[in-house]
Amino acid sequence: MPITPFFIWVLTYAVCSVALLFAPAFRSAMLCALALHIAVLIWGIVNIKSRFFGKVYCGMPNERLKLALTFDDGPDPNLTSDILDILNTFGVKATFFIIGNRARTYPEIVKKAYEAGHCIACHDLKHGAFSNFRMTEGIFRDVSAAQRIIKAIIGTTPLLYRPPVGLMNPHVHVALARLNMTCIGWSGRVRDAGNRRVKTLYSLPSLAKPGSVVLLHDCLPIPENKKIFLAQLEKLLLTIKEKGLRPVRVDELLNVKAYG
Repeated sequence: MPITPFFIWVLTYAVCSVALLFAPAFRSAMLCALALHIAVLIWGIVNIKSRFFGKVYCGMPNERLKLALTFDDGPDPNLTSDILDILNTFGVKATFFIIGNRARTYPEIVKKAYEAGHCIACHDLKHGAFSNFRMTEGIFRDVSAAQRIIKAIIGTTPLLYRPPVGLMNPHVHVALARLNMTCIGWSGRVRDAGNRRVKTLYSLPSLAKPGSVVLLHDCLPIPENKKIFLAQLEKLLLTIKEKGLRPVRVDELLNVKAYG
């Protein structure tokens, strides 16, 4: 196991557990330490930027010009094409972390995005509520299936991956290593809950920051939010332009390989 924060966590957790059994005088202190360990583990699971389980690319802190716009949860026939049209109007290339099952249903949208020069990345096979509870083989099976679906559409295998909901566990990096994939997080978002929270959508222009990997969504669970989202996306692109920033694909910003 590589020396990661999780490795240190496992080691100290084991020491505390042994002390709990064989050092009764320190039992109270060990129980407190174990409770703290559980809290740290939960933090590592829900905070992808912690890099607790391994390397995750979340942005470029020293970058002064470029940023990357990324879209999760598509393709969506009611929104993705509109986003592509707006990006084309502004001459912007973005990255789409697509769900394998949705790509299989709407391959023409994926192909349209790829042929327009956008980066097509993997957001797993499905956006399951219990995806974080899979073991290594389950993650490997689902992500490799998503890769095959995407390759059948665009002719090349995506090597960039973002876990559903951004939840991590110690099995993710093991599976990704077998697939030669890179894990991508984010550094900027408005907590829109997949375009469900209208109020936060009005904060999209505030995401125009250099070096940032911006998390957006190209799904439309609430149709009434469409006009608001598209209007705020345009405002974000205008703000980026006004600040003299240059939006690029995430593989260019982070200098990682997009396809294999």
